[in-house]
Order: sequence, then structure tokens, then C-alpha cells
Amino acid sequence: MLQAACPLAFDPAVHEYRLNWIRVPSVTGVLKGSGYIDLSGIPHAVLEAARARGTRVHAALHYLLEDDLDLSTVDEGDRGYLESAQQYLAKHVTRAIRAECRLWSERYQCAGTTDLIAVHDDGFASIDDFKTGEPSDVAADLQTAAYHGFALEMANHDYPLWLDLMGGNTPKIVRRRSIRLFKDGREARETLYHDHRDYARFLNALTVVHDLWKRPAPMPWDEER
Repeated sequence: MLQAACPLAFDPAVHEYRLNWIRVPSVTGVLKGSGYIDLSGIPHAVLEAARARGTRVHAALHYLLEDDLDLSTVDEGDRGYLESAQQYLAKHVTRAIRAECRLWSERYQCAGTTDLIAVHDDGFASIDDFKTGEPSDVAADLQTAAYHGFALEMANHDYPLWLDLMGGNTPKIVRRRSIRLFKDGREARETLYHDHRDYARFLNALTVVHDLWKRPAPMPWDEER
């Protein structure tokens, strides 16, 4: 089992993934484009504020997980979310494997970024995604199912990833969960997802979006966060 060169490129300025040079939809874009995420009833200003907050908090979390966070650079209004994450991580995560991990499927032509792959205190490796709002509002069950499916596909060709997920002393089950962060700094709340049909639901949504992508105009909802 050999590790192939990474075929994925991501342009954060336009939230664009290219897989083997071909533009592909993001996981979040699929969920928006298929209607699983519907934010049409929320005022634009509120959405933009939430998007900006999520971007800032996720960036700070990445540095936190890499043990390279300068707290003085974090916006005062965002610090509670980091405290919420720190409490959860200290209590429940025994080993962080990969942070801000790009995942993709060459079989299904889609890509995304999960916040964390880690071993938890239950002994299992887990695909984790942090949320600053309610996970159910953004179809976190299907989102994590996509990341989980992509990771298992990639592990067939990526030996280090296979070792991270299923090698050594790690049990051969990979779990998935969302981790809800709170502005007031209380410990984050996890939600575990077990429904084996979630990945099939995501793939059905992806089929719809691929059909839409045959249109020449770009899709305005194709954005990772």
C-alpha cells in the first residue's frame, strides 16, 4: 500500500477545490445545493457575521491543535469558543491525529475539509467537525458521513492515513461526531452519528449537484464553510 501524491488543490480565497486539476463541489456546497442546508430565511448580515465568526474560530482552533496559538491574536468575542473547545479536548481527546484535514473522493468527485481526526477517550478514531452554531442546522450528520466515507476511500491508497485510522492499537471502527462550541466558554457538546444510511443520503445529494454542475453558470452556494 503506497501513499500517492496529493491530487487535491484548494483555493481559500474562492473556496474552490480542484481534484486532478478539475473543479469539484465541496461537501458543504453539496448540502446547500441539494437543500439539506437551507439558510434562505436568515438575513444576509446575520449569515455573513456567522460565516466570518466561523472562519476566525476555525483558524484559531487549527493553531490550537497544532500547539501554535497566540491568544493575543484572537478576537475577544471569540475566546469563549476556544475555551469551550479546550475543555472538551482536554477531557475527551487522547491523541490528535490530523487537524484541518483535506479529504476527497476520486470515485465520487467531491472534496472537503474536516476539522480534526483524533482518538477519543472511548478508544476509537473519530472524524470530528467543530460547530459554532447548531450542528443540525448545517446537516452535520451528512457532512461528517461524507468526510468519513472519503477518508476510508483515501486510506486504501494512503498508508499513513490507514495507520492513523485502523493501524496499530486503534480499533477498526472509525466514528464521527460534531462538536458544538459555546460562546460563554462552557465545555463543548458532542453529537455522535451512527446511522449507516447517512453516506448514501449524501451521495444522493451529490448526484443532484453533479447534474446541476452541467450548467455553465457557477453555483453561488459552493462554499466550504
